[in-house]
Amino acid sequence: MKMHTIDRTISELASVVAQETGLETAQVTILAPKAGVDADLCFPCFALAGTLKKSPGEIATDLASKLQGKLPDTIAKAEAAGPYLNFKYNWPVFANFVFGEVADDATYGYSDTGKGKTVVVDLSAPNIAKPFSVGHLRSTVIGDALVRHFRAQGCTVIGDNHLGDWGTTFGKMIVALRHWGDRAAIEKSSDPVSELTKLYVRFQSEVGSKDNKKNRHKGLPAQGEVPAELEATEEQLDVTSPLMIEARDAALALEQDSPEEIALWKWFIELSLKMFEKIYHQLGVKFDEQLGESAYRTLIPETIEWLKDSGILKTEPDGSIVVPLPDMDVRDRHDNAFETPLMVLKTNSGTVYETRDLACALYREKRWQPAKIIYVVGSEQSSYFDKLFVGLKLAGLKADLVHTEFGMVLMMNPASEKWEKMSTRQGRVVLLEDLLSQAVAKAREVLDDPERHLHIDEGSKDEIARIIGIGAIKFNDLGQARQRDVRFDWDAMLSLNGYSGPYLQYMAVRAKSVLSKAPATGKPDVSTLGDKEWPLIELVARFPQVIARVCDRYEPHHMAQYLYELASAFGSYYDGTRIIDPETSPELQNTRLHLVQAVGTVLEEGLQLLGIETPEKM
Repeated sequence: MKMHTIDRTISELASVVAQETGLETAQVTILAPKAGVDADLCFPCFALAGTLKKSPGEIATDLASKLQGKLPDTIAKAEAAGPYLNFKYNWPVFANFVFGEVADDATYGYSDTGKGKTVVVDLSAPNIAKPFSVGHLRSTVIGDALVRHFRAQGCTVIGDNHLGDWGTTFGKMIVALRHWGDRAAIEKSSDPVSELTKLYVRFQSEVGSKDNKKNRHKGLPAQGEVPAELEATEEQLDVTSPLMIEARDAALALEQDSPEEIALWKWFIELSLKMFEKIYHQLGVKFDEQLGESAYRTLIPETIEWLKDSGILKTEPDGSIVVPLPDMDVRDRHDNAFETPLMVLKTNSGTVYETRDLACALYREKRWQPAKIIYVVGSEQSSYFDKLFVGLKLAGLKADLVHTEFGMVLMMNPASEKWEKMSTRQGRVVLLEDLLSQAVAKAREVLDDPERHLHIDEGSKDEIARIIGIGAIKFNDLGQARQRDVRFDWDAMLSLNGYSGPYLQYMAVRAKSVLSKAPATGKPDVSTLGDKEWPLIELVARFPQVIARVCDRYEPHHMAQYLYELASAFGSYYDGTRIIDPETSPELQNTRLHLVQAVGTVLEEGLQLLGIETPEKM
C-alpha cells in the first residue's frame, strides 16, 4: 500500500508503542497535539493506566525511556509531558522525504487505500422542465468534490446525475402546454426552460386551492405573468379541479407509454438537458452516469419481486403496497421509531419516488457492486432517506448507504434586511446561470479596479475573471461545513484577502510567479533550512491526511480550511522572507524555491480536488 511520509511515520510509531505496551497496533492512536504544545505528534497514555496499574504520567515517562533507539528515522526524540508521550520530528530527514514525494509524484497526496472499492455518488439531480436554481448548486459542487476526493483515494467512483424526469408533474406540464403553450415560440426563446416553468406556474394558479374556487376563472393573467400570490402549493391544490383530473389522465397516459404524451415528455427533456449541459460546462462538472427516474421503470417488476422475496411488503386495505416500518423493529438515524410506512405502490399500482429510488439502488448494486452509495441531497429530505435506507437494508442491499445532507441557500431580503430561504412567492429564487454570470462580471470588476494594481493584460482578463468568479461561488459553498446554510455575500466571496476562493487562487499564482523568475533546480539541501520553514513543510506533509479526512467524513470543507491554513502560512513566509536574494547562498535559495514549489503544488492540487481552477496569472 502506498504510504506518505506522515502516514508512514505514524504507522511506525504505533508499531513500536504497541511492542512496548503489549497493545495491538490498531489500538495505538497517534494524534496531533493541541495547539501551543511543543510537539509534532503525541500518544495519550490514559487507556493503559488500568492495565499497567500505573498513572498515565508514569507510563509516559517509562515509554519515553524504552523507545530511545527504536524510533522511526523521521522522529528525533520522544519525551513525556504529563500523561502524554510527545514526539518531535527529525526535521532534515522528514523534510527530505516530503520534498522527494512532491517532486516524484505527479499526484502528490493521492493514495491507493480505496483500490478495489467502487463508490457511487448521487449528485446534482435537477428536475426536468424546471430552472436550474441556486438550490441545485450545493448538491452539484459538494458531490463533485466528493467524487474527486474518493478518486484521489484510489476508489472507482461513479458520479451519477439522477435526473427528476418522471411523475405527476409531467401530467401537469402536458396539460399546461396543450391549453396555453406555443411550442414554436418556446423553442425560439432564449430560455425555453423558463417558459416551461411559467406554464407550470400558470397551471398551479389556474387550478388554485380549494379555498379560492370561486375566483379561479376571474382576471386570469397572460402566460408567464402569474402573480406570486395566486400560486398554490401542492398540498393546497384542488384535486377535484377539471384541470387536475386532466393532468392525472395525462400522467397515466405517460405511464402507459402513450405516443403523444411520450413525445411531449421527450421534448421537455431535450430542452432541459441543453440548458443543464451549459451550466455543467461552466462549473466544470462531468458525470459518469446520467439517467432519469424513468430509466428504472423497466426494473419496477423485478424490484417488487425482490422486495416480496425479502418478506417485507404489506398490502394496505386501500390496495397500496408498503413496507410497514412502524410495525417493525427498526429505527431512523436518530434512533426514533418510524411513524409512517415506506410507500412502494399506490392504490392504482402507480409508482412513486420511493419505488423508483428502490429500483435505482437495485440497478446500481447489480451493475457496479458498490461498497458505498452516497446521496448528496438537502437536509430536508433526511426523513425520506431514513425510510428508504432501512427499506433497502431490510431487502438485503449490501452497499453502505450514506445521506450526505446539506443546509439551505440563503439570500438577502432587501425588505427585511435578513438572510432568508429562497422563495418563489417572494421573488428570492436566483437562477444558477444568472448567478454564475454575475459572479464572472463582478470578478472582472475586481480585475479592472486600478487601486488593486494587478497588472493583468487585457486579453487575459475575461478568462481569469471566469476562473475567479466560478471559483468564488464554489469555495463559498465548500468552505463551510455542509450542514450549515450558505449565504451569498459578494464582497466576502470575491475578496483577495481572507477566507475566500480568490485568496487561495492568488496565493497559488504567487507561488507560480516566484518560480517563473527562478525555477527550483536539482535537489533541495534541507540542512540549509531553519525554524521558519519547518511549519510549511509540516503543512505540506499533512495534505494526504486531509484528503482521507474528507472521504471519512464526507466534508469537503476540511480541504478548504486546510488550504487556507497553508496559504496563510505561505503568505506570512513570503512577506517575511527574501526567497530570491543575491545575498543568500545558492543552496538556501534553491531549497526555498523547492519549498515554494511544494506549497504551490499542494495549493493547486487541493483547489482541483474542490473543482476550482487556478489561473496562470492573477
